[in-house]
Amino acid sequence: GIERGDNMNDTVVVSAGEDNFKKLFLGEKRWHSIGIAQRRILGIKWIAVYRKDLHAITHIAPVLPGGISECKCGCGKGKRKYVLEFKESAQEIDHIYYDRKGGCPQARRYTSKARLEKAKTTGDLW
Repeated sequence: GIERGDNMNDTVVVSAGEDNFKKLFLGEKRWHSIGIAQRRILGIKWIAVYRKDLHAITHIAPVLPGGISECKCGCGKGKRKYVLEFKESAQEIDHIYYDRKGGCPQARRYTSKARLEKAKTTGDLW
């Protein structure tokens, strides 16, 4: 079954190009085809986006309670992928820029909203 997630890592950070950022993250208020370990699902309260075009994390949105569902698109190549529905529109935050220490998330990474609120660079997050 699905276990309670680690409250210290209540935020998933995804990487997006400009088109998907605008269409999905801002427009549809959701993110899809994301691999998440089942043990983490219940602990995810927030989703933030690292924008490849700006080399920075720029927005965060609360995940709708119960808003994580298995993706039915067949895009997981045998692995479970999920759709995250947002509770409300994403809000722009002070940009958290790439640095070598933290790197840039190519796939998803986990952090906490508290660390996200204090961070200046990706090195402050993980």
